[in-house]
Amino acid sequence: MKINKVTQRYANAVYDLASEHERFPELLNDFKRFIPLFFKNDTEPVELHFSSPSARATFLNALEEAGFSALFINVIRLLILNHRFSIILALYKQLQNKLETLSNITHIVIETAIELDDDAIETVKLRIEKHLNKRVRIVNRVDPKILGGMVLYLNGTAFNTSISSRSKMLRQFLIQTKR
Repeated sequence: MKINKVTQRYANAVYDLASEHERFPELLNDFKRFIPLFFKNDTEPVELHFSSPSARATFLNALEEAGFSALFINVIRLLILNHRFSIILALYKQLQNKLETLSNITHIVIETAIELDDDAIETVKLRIEKHLNKRVRIVNRVDPKILGGMVLYLNGTAFNTSISSRSKMLRQFLIQTKR
């Protein structure tokens, strides 16, 4: 997801406000509760219409009744009034990134042919944490094109140890040596 300048400005302002009042963890928890309610698969938003002040008020009152914090409701109110509700998922991800950066957490994606069990993920996590001297958060994605091994994505760099990658390298080597 591309983070644009508007989202970045909102994220910085929201982070500063929440941190100033020592409410950043609470705000992130509210986002974490909110996103699954209004997004399918964390990507596709549910259609919401805030065409009238009464519709906005009803929606914000429902959030209050559901136990969301006043700070979170005010952020939502601001996004709705400024016609920026569509950036809420990107805003949440940007705030998560801020927390991970402050907590010295590195986000890693591992692609494998099959889903890794918890023990395998924990083993990989511990090895990477030891190597990087950082805490890591791992997401396991399944890609059936991978025959075995894994592709690890860290800070925009892919480390490909998959069998399919090795077979492609071997194929290229054989083609070049045949000439």
